[in-house]
Amino acid sequence: MEDLFSDIPEAITNSFNIAQRCNVEFNLGKNFLPHFPVDENETQDQRLIDESTKKLNEILSGHEENTELQSEEYRQRLQKELD
Repeated sequence: MEDLFSDIPEAITNSFNIAQRCNVEFNLGKNFLPHFPVDENETQDQRLIDESTKKLNEILSGHEENTELQSEEYRQRLQKELD
């Protein structure tokens, strides 16, 4: 770094000062997912499936140039991602 920024010596000092201000802690092995409220008669998984499918259908209906084959590929990809 000193060689790269030899013409700007304060860059090294500034980089060090920025690094000193950073404070990050990771909790490995734990997932922190947001809670999405759902209706009584549905699960969060089903809500994700329903909303994803609805949005994909909206997107596909807005693009008439998509063939049925392309649309099916998108639906298969969504199913793969949801699985």
